[in-house]
Amino acid sequence: MPPTVPFKSTISVPASSASRSLRRLAPLFAAFALPLGAGGCSLIVEQSTTQCETNDDCVSFPGAICSAEKVCVSSANAACSTNQECVSRLGNNYVCVPSAGTCKSLVSEQCQTIVGTPAPDDAIILGSIAPTTGVDEGIGVPIENAARVAVHDFRDTAAQIADRPRQLVMVGCTDDSSSETARTATRHLLSLDSPAIIGAAFSGITMDIKDETIAAGTLLMSPSATAVGLGDLVDKSLVWRTAPPDTYQAQAIALYISQYLEGQVAESPLKVAVLHRGDDYGRQLRQALENELILNGQRPTHPTNSANYLRFDYGDPDNPDTNPPKLQEAVNAALTSQPHIVVLVGYSEAVNDIFVPLEKALAERPPATTTLPYYVMTDGVVSSDLWDTIGTNNTLRKRVSGTTPGRARSNPVFQAFAKTYKARFDDGGSEVFGAAEAYDAVYVLGYAAATLGTNPVTGPGLAEGIGKLIPPGTPIDAGAAAIPDAITRLRAGEKIDFTGASGPLDFDLGKGEAAGDIQIWCIPSGLDGRARSNILAGLFLDAADPGTLKGSLSSACD
Repeated sequence: MPPTVPFKSTISVPASSASRSLRRLAPLFAAFALPLGAGGCSLIVEQSTTQCETNDDCVSFPGAICSAEKVCVSSANAACSTNQECVSRLGNNYVCVPSAGTCKSLVSEQCQTIVGTPAPDDAIILGSIAPTTGVDEGIGVPIENAARVAVHDFRDTAAQIADRPRQLVMVGCTDDSSSETARTATRHLLSLDSPAIIGAAFSGITMDIKDETIAAGTLLMSPSATAVGLGDLVDKSLVWRTAPPDTYQAQAIALYISQYLEGQVAESPLKVAVLHRGDDYGRQLRQALENELILNGQRPTHPTNSANYLRFDYGDPDNPDTNPPKLQEAVNAALTSQPHIVVLVGYSEAVNDIFVPLEKALAERPPATTTLPYYVMTDGVVSSDLWDTIGTNNTLRKRVSGTTPGRARSNPVFQAFAKTYKARFDDGGSEVFGAAEAYDAVYVLGYAAATLGTNPVTGPGLAEGIGKLIPPGTPIDAGAAAIPDAITRLRAGEKIDFTGASGPLDFDLGKGEAAGDIQIWCIPSGLDGRARSNILAGLFLDAADPGTLKGSLSSACD
């Protein structure tokens, strides 16, 4: 055993706090597990009643602060009773977590975006989880940005409201399109006692994090998860979404095929292939489509369509151990069946690993023996890879179209949102599916919180408050101008009828979802002859009257 030495000879101690107490230093030793000697060794230290006067006195101990008791303690274990204590000690990104009674940083490796000021003790900490990094950042960044715009709307109008409302603070996290990363981000947000999380963007990831949020009593509200099964969960009314379920997208696809594409093909019998991702989103949308589509006078799965209908589960790239990817097999199956219409249900892999190799293989076949299919792609497939791949191939461009939830861009509530979004983020992101829905999610949560008065804001409390945002009630549109009136009414116990940028949000309180319009999109051509990003085609499914597609196809799709 090494000789016993004075504490000061082991660790450099600031002169202003030279006297130390072993009893007082115990919290710091426990927090940092300092290697001050072998087992059984003792320390001889100078005795004093204080260790520090300011945080600067604790500089020799990385990550330590001076506590109210004048003890150097780990910032991770700093006791607190107010947010302001943590802000004063550690900086603007720290809050006092009530359940732990300690200060905690809002920032983590996955959670780098902070919107708002957390110092007020009644600040409402909302989380956001989206793929703001990685292959799907083109989806995730606009979703997070739209939520940020909504938080700013509430903050900018707070001064106009008598008895200033609680401030919204948003902690934005990336899931990098990974369920495991999403779980890590979720646990960080739950450690902050966040009552609600806006996310995830994808159905599969939403399903993968829901159990932890439900167990914690945190409300989860996805802006773009559309899998049918999300509405059928036993979830204590804690899983919601501002995007419509895929039953509506399935109706739109079925009508688009029968009302438009079948006439373009002009072949009998018509042959259709559905190549889908092997997760809840893909399987459930395929099943919903089979329940809606009429193919050659029968359902696709009818025996008379055995040679006319192909369904292929191409696996789940995010969960290869559970459902290994079969992407090339899907291409081969399509080449063999030679469908007139290919429905692609998935994410970016559907373009890069199915659409691209399938078109390459078709181009190598003799034209006289080759069927060039029309493609119908769901919202998750859309990315810049699609139009970059099409390039100047005008024939291919006209064979590619698809569906996406949302209302017509000519709608004044959406236009107001798009204008506000552009004023803060001039990246065209307001057009991305999930952006308007994320904007609406913040409004739904902010208004639900207003119904709680001075009561604690909890997940179950927010869920109950959402019931006061649906008809009958005073009509309120999304947008900063309506916030003072809406909050005043909700505080007075009135109900409102909230319409978002994405459409009316008349929630089914049992399912946590609302009906929504579905738009048909196409790929236009630029002046240089190259394919540009997808645009709404002018055809749409009206959720209030879904018997037929309405509108007419835009000439820009030609």
